[in-house]
Amino acid sequence: MSSAGAPQGFPNVNQPLVDGQQKITRPWFGLLSTLYKRGNVSGTFVANGSSEVTIANSNVTSNSVIIFGLKTASGSITGAPFQSSVSPGVGFGVKASSGDTSAYSYLISGG
Repeated sequence: MSSAGAPQGFPNVNQPLVDGQQKITRPWFGLLSTLYKRGNVSGTFVANGSSEVTIANSNVTSNSVIIFGLKTASGSITGAPFQSSVSPGVGFGVKASSGDTSAYSYLISGG
C-alpha cells in the first residue's frame, strides 16, 4: 500500500518511522519504545479463572494508564480481561473471563 492509500493522519506502516535516533519500523513499536524509555513500570500477573486479581504496585496513580496483554495462554479464554479497579499508591485489579488462567504482562505509564 502506498502512502497515498493510508488514511489521513495515519502513517504508512510499510515505511520506517524515525523517533530521535531510533529507527522504528511500526508505529506501535514506537509507542511501546517511548513508554519503556520513560522509566515506566512493568510486570506480570496470572488470571485466576473466577474473580478479580489484585496486582499490588505502589507506582499506580489516579492518572496512570495501564496496558496489558497476553503472555502465556492457559485455561478457557472467552473474552479479553479488563481493569476493574485502581487504588492509587496501592495497585489495580483485573477481571478475566471465567476459566481464564492465563499469564499477562502489564505496563504502567504516567502518574
